[in-house]
Amino acid sequence: MVTLEELKQKCHNDLIDKLARLEPLRRKVLFTDLLILILIVVPIVYVVATLVSLGKNAPTAEVATPFILLAIMVTAAIIIRYVTRFSRMMLHEQRQRLVMEAINPNWHFEAKNCISEQEYVNAELSEQKLIKYSGSDLVTGILDGVQFIGSKFIDVSKAYSTKKYITTRGFLLTANVEKTVQGKIFIDINIPNLMLGGLGESILGRKSGQRVTMGNPEFDKHFVVYATNQDEAFRIVNQPIMDALLLFRKQSQYIYPVTFSFIGSKIYCAITFGHDPLLFGSYSSVLKYKTLELWHSIFSMYENVIREFNLGSKNL
Repeated sequence: MVTLEELKQKCHNDLIDKLARLEPLRRKVLFTDLLILILIVVPIVYVVATLVSLGKNAPTAEVATPFILLAIMVTAAIIIRYVTRFSRMMLHEQRQRLVMEAINPNWHFEAKNCISEQEYVNAELSEQKLIKYSGSDLVTGILDGVQFIGSKFIDVSKAYSTKKYITTRGFLLTANVEKTVQGKIFIDINIPNLMLGGLGESILGRKSGQRVTMGNPEFDKHFVVYATNQDEAFRIVNQPIMDALLLFRKQSQYIYPVTFSFIGSKIYCAITFGHDPLLFGSYSSVLKYKTLELWHSIFSMYENVIREFNLGSKNL
């Protein structure tokens, strides 16, 4: 991967020229979205104004007319949105490709592919009942000599406790490493503790494994570790790995939750986000450095975990 300084230079030099080539496509998407907005907002305003002017005793035919117009305009907006979806997808794909190429030009990017559903299930990053899984933006490459795969995902699950449907969006990473973990180790964000202090710890729990307190107050504040073998957890989740996760939390301004699972010879990592940090706006002609910095910190964290795991495994 490039350094942060090299990434900053790319953002202010090379990427400006490449984004300029996407400007006609960006303007097309902007125009169609504004047209769709007009086709929906104007009829709604017209319907409200008409109903107010007609009053309660207006004839049925006169009341129905503005609603018919609204239905026609909304239908036209839906059709335009459908017809122009390929332009929007192409713009999104090209921009994401630029981000990945900026971080490492040797990585391979496929916008329409993703990590398989079975691999996502194998990661055991969530204990909810999976209803639907989808993804996109597959990236493959090498981190610290290890082949990795990453892709965006959308997880629609049903909570066992509340029976409510939960939609999670994020980025999933998986890599085969040199050492095989005998049990299972999970590192979750300690959300209840961060929100409620010590009172929240009793809310958090995993069916797989037992809670392991790592003895690092700062790490235990932000993360919680579960493992089927406590001794193995202490050997795997060493201080450098804890430092890598804490650094990412700081770099991401404590916004994006991160989860790890060590299962067999694989290291899984999921970063969840409410919005897509790669989709920096169809209307923006500028790629913000913060977007690049966020993705660089994600891959740097994952690379550091892989490196420290492989180094530590030689002593196991």
